[in-house]
Amino acid sequence: MSKTKIPTFLLKSLLQRLSIFLFFLCPIWTFAGLPVGILEQLKRAGVGGQSLYLAIEPITQTGASGLAFKYQADVPVQLASVVKLVTTASALQNLGPNFTVTTDFLGRLSENSQQLATPLIIRGAGDPDFQIEDLWLALQQLRQSGVKEIPAGLLLDVSSFSRLHQVFPVYQRDGAGFVDRGMHRAYHAQPHALLMNYAAASLLIEPVSHGVNVRFETAPNSLRLNARIRAVSGPCVSWKDNLVVHWSGMNVDVSGDFPLACGGSRLPLRVPDPAAWLAAWVFDIWQGLGGSITNTWALGSTPADALVLQHWKSRPLNAWVRNINKYSNNVMAQHLMFLNANAGMNMHLQRRPLDIASVWFNSMGFEPKGLILESGSGLSRIDRIAVGDLAQALQQWYKHPAFFDFMGSLPRAGQDGTLSKRFTDLPVQAYLKTGRLSGVSALGGYLRDSRGRMWVWVSALNGYELEDRWDIHAMLLQWFALQLT
Repeated sequence: MSKTKIPTFLLKSLLQRLSIFLFFLCPIWTFAGLPVGILEQLKRAGVGGQSLYLAIEPITQTGASGLAFKYQADVPVQLASVVKLVTTASALQNLGPNFTVTTDFLGRLSENSQQLATPLIIRGAGDPDFQIEDLWLALQQLRQSGVKEIPAGLLLDVSSFSRLHQVFPVYQRDGAGFVDRGMHRAYHAQPHALLMNYAAASLLIEPVSHGVNVRFETAPNSLRLNARIRAVSGPCVSWKDNLVVHWSGMNVDVSGDFPLACGGSRLPLRVPDPAAWLAAWVFDIWQGLGGSITNTWALGSTPADALVLQHWKSRPLNAWVRNINKYSNNVMAQHLMFLNANAGMNMHLQRRPLDIASVWFNSMGFEPKGLILESGSGLSRIDRIAVGDLAQALQQWYKHPAFFDFMGSLPRAGQDGTLSKRFTDLPVQAYLKTGRLSGVSALGGYLRDSRGRMWVWVSALNGYELEDRWDIHAMLLQWFALQLT
């Protein structure tokens, strides 16, 4: 009796299907903390297991238990903007969700109460969310108080951040500690005590019959744009970083190629001199309100005899945290680290981002391994956090009174923020901060199943051309989420 021989291709197919079946059916079958099937899928996707770092922990207070996985979780790695979880949680803990700062408008009135005898002094305290409309409202209130003439111009006081620039050296480097070429882009904006509109100006580029039309979306009257942008054919790729942008005061030169395939596009540019930017807007707004002002400004300290004429109270910290985490706002995150450090310096406590982060991890009950942190935003290339340490801290953070402010600030998969179009088909709710740098993609946050049970999730890929491998994170999330349904 002859034996039937199974064709090799069919045998391979059956074995592959069996491995996937066992992968989903038997999560306890693990190698180095993960199911064998996940490592096989990584390999088939062209990603080596050595590039993956993963920590999944249950939050027992919600009824979650049992399922927990760690893979290379003790190795300090780059997490890019997932670092903002540490920045925002430590600020909520140290400063409180309702913390605010005040931008003061000061001076002395002359005998004629409609005129200032001094420059209008604007003293910044580092409000990270101060907008043009906020400046307009503050100046309108000052105008309504009776002040009309400001013959001595402006004095801008940015001293509240001056000492911090000495202990945050990363912000003084012109890109040397970062990985992106596009230092002209808005996400590289630097902290400033009188930051306005995130120190960003949006450039609009619109294809027209003769090439492209280039203008700023909103700009002060004194801004002068010299655009030499050439319309080119080809795919819509890489043009944003390849533009050449040069600022000189309120004059900006922009040159480069723009692929017509991109259609109408908007590009926020970093304003390198936030003080000049604010002054230009003050001149425009004040004159628009019917007042007169001499168009001169200088940096300096507030005189002791200056009187407060008007306050502008910022939005609360929990609103900043939402903006930082939902939309990965880098300059706001850096501001938050500055404000956190400033509070510590006033109390003779922590000063640097590393100190602030260490204190937060310690308050969660443990000492992090190999922690390196010099940027509150995650833009620094030398930042390192072990995914297991971050997962453990996020697990403990559930007990903190500000937890729901924190969790509510995270992008929700398929719903909003940086995840509005990602992971749309997960069978669980996912609240996850994203992180992306050249060679780095990462996620950190929480999963909640239909029964209300919650798990901490931290995943990272570090390696050549892994910055856009969200398919790997999606595969991991799908695998774990299916075990919770």
